[in-house]
Formats: sequence, C-alpha cells, structure tokens
Amino acid sequence: MSTYVISDIHSHKDNLDRFLRTTTPEDKIFCLGDVIDKGEAGFQVFLDMMEDPRVTFMMGNHELMMYLYLEAQKLVKRNPDNLRVMNYYYNKRDHWQFYNYGLETYRDFMTLPEEKREEIFMYFREMPVQLNIEVNGRKFLLVHSMPYGDYDMDVCYSDVEEDIDHYVWDRAKFCHVDGRIVITGHNVVCHVDDVGRVIETDGLWYDIDCGLAANDAYSRLAALKLDDLSVNYY
Repeated sequence: MSTYVISDIHSHKDNLDRFLRTTTPEDKIFCLGDVIDKGEAGFQVFLDMMEDPRVTFMMGNHELMMYLYLEAQKLVKRNPDNLRVMNYYYNKRDHWQFYNYGLETYRDFMTLPEEKREEIFMYFREMPVQLNIEVNGRKFLLVHSMPYGDYDMDVCYSDVEEDIDHYVWDRAKFCHVDGRIVITGHNVVCHVDDVGRVIETDGLWYDIDCGLAANDAYSRLAALKLDDLSVNYY
C-alpha cells in the first residue's frame, strides 16, 4: 500500500487517469482540492473521485465557490423578492461561473438527478479543509492553500465557515509548521519554475500544483508519494 497526494486537477481527466493506472486498490489518495472547472471533463472527475473509496477529498477554492453558489441558489428560491438575497446570488454566480470558469461545471452538474445534486451539496459541507496524517514516521499537514488556525486540529468546512478563505484562498510564500511537513496546492509552481516541477522548500513544504489550470505546454499533474517523498508527473 502506498499513500499519494495530488491537487488542482481542474477537470483534466486524462492526466488523472494516467496517474490512477499506476495505483492499486490498496493505495490511499489525498486530493487537496480544485478538481473542478477549466478542463474538458466537466463535473465527471469530481464524481469519479467522490465515489472512489481510496480518495480523501479536501476542499479547494473552486469547490468552495461552487458550494457558496449552490447555497445562494437555495436562498434565492426561498426569498425571490429579497433584493439583498438576489445581489448575493448574482455575486456568487458571477464569481464562480464567469470569472473562475465554473459555467461548464455547473451545466454538467445540473444534468444529475436532484437527489444526487443534494447529496453533493451536503458532501461539500463536510469536506476536510486541513488534515494531519502520518506515513512511515513522518507527520504531514495537508491543506489546499495555506495552514491556518490550530495546526493540531483536523477541520472540515462546517467547522470553520467564517475562516474558510484562509485555508483555500491565501497565497503561501513559505509554510513552516513545527514537527510537520506541509503539503499544499493552489500556488501554481509554473509561476516560479517554468518546467512545472514540484517546489520543495528545505524538506518542510511541498507545493504540488503543477499548473493544469493553465492547460499549456508546461501543465501536468504531480503525484507526491508520501512513503518516500518521490514525485511522478502525468
């Protein structure tokens, strides 16, 4: 059994499938979020990973934007004449669907049966946003963008709604948490390293977002194997 961390797939199913073909049914896979939006596979990548028992799925800023829009949609259905609610709804819709490429994800999501859509909505609420795990005697802290709060605590969205932006939106410049190796996505390594390699800082912080969102010649999926801290690209 091996343990892997991946992040920022952004609906690029081919890259994910190439990685999954190298894994076994006994492996564990932690995904740091941003599975949706921007790629060609719509919402299907999210569904595949949600239903894979090997995957622990964490929230990224794109999952948060989708959840907040779906929440706003529920509010406006209950309060169609409330101007404040309507403004909130349009703000969340535009922020996700038009400024952050969520429109195709939403269209794909809306083809699902209503019961499945509600199941996914509730799944978002309980998605982890910060996790502590241990592999081969090494302690790791996993988070989409930047560690925050009490590092000893595993937290999900419903625990930290008011502080959620720190976990999924903040841009880390250096992450150092005593006694742990920090692993993040979100900060695109191609902005620092043109060939899209995982950035490792003094063995204390690994940034594994290798730019699939850009969909260019340098874009690829990185899989960090926690058993030996090796990296493979897909």
